[in-house]
Amino acid sequence: MSTTDGTSKTSPQPLFPHILSVRYRVDVIMRTTAAQKAMVPVVQLQLHLSDGRVVQYEVTTAMLHTLRYNIAKALKDIHYLEMRRPPAAAAKKPKVAW
Repeated sequence: MSTTDGTSKTSPQPLFPHILSVRYRVDVIMRTTAAQKAMVPVVQLQLHLSDGRVVQYEVTTAMLHTLRYNIAKALKDIHYLEMRRPPAAAAKKPKVAW
């Protein structure tokens, strides 16, 4: 059960919509000019959210790779935070005295 300010009565954390499904499509835009001929792939993403909204994005493959990298990095940081260790401290191995 949530209140009007977006928080739950049982927990103090705000409730955000989550992704229910993702649809995607790859289109290739063909450009022909006297100077150059190019086929540019474009990815169209459609996200269905839990609050009923449908959000659409159109990104180039370079932007998609950047998005994928940043999401993976954020998930890794969240994993380390859940383990109560910052990413820099987790990367360092403890020194063993012999």
